[in-house]
Amino acid sequence: MVLSKRERNVAIGVASAVGALILYFYAVAPIVAANEDVVKNTLKESQTLETDHRLFARELALKKVWSELIAGGLKSEESDASGQASSALREWMQDAGINLISFKGEKSTVEGSFRVTSFHATGTGPMRSIARLTWALETAQIPVRVNEMTITPRKEGTDDLQIQLSVSTLSMLPDAMDKPAADRKTTLSRAEVGDRP
Repeated sequence: MVLSKRERNVAIGVASAVGALILYFYAVAPIVAANEDVVKNTLKESQTLETDHRLFARELALKKVWSELIAGGLKSEESDASGQASSALREWMQDAGINLISFKGEKSTVEGSFRVTSFHATGTGPMRSIARLTWALETAQIPVRVNEMTITPRKEGTDDLQIQLSVSTLSMLPDAMDKPAADRKTTLSRAEVGDRP
């Protein structure tokens, strides 16, 4: 059978189209799909690496905080921690020039591997004394956290202020001492580090 020139051109065009489709489906499409997989996997691995870097940096920060807490007097007994924080708070208030009106302990709670013991203190004094007390609390070497601070004037238009302060300290639970250091650091991040700068 002899094909005309037009039929031959049509047959060549159809064969070329079929060949191009076969080439695309068996050669080009798998390469494109593999390339997309490589891009997705690269992005995923990049995100994993970034997460690992963040975790490593956090571990270093937690090690520093943990060392500071141990060096600063993190106690294993609640009574020791409570006495340490109570004495320190009274001393800071006195050194700052704040007249202590009331001081009472509050019920302790458990957070992770730590017991959190809170205190509520009320005192009076000028703004400079309150600023000194705030600085003492911020730079404390013992584990102490300001939970709430309220400053109100006793007399309008004067520098005679009343401060109500709620602070807490930490002590380790007895069974937490047996945990690996990594577990203690993880718990520390939930109980204390989240509120530190």
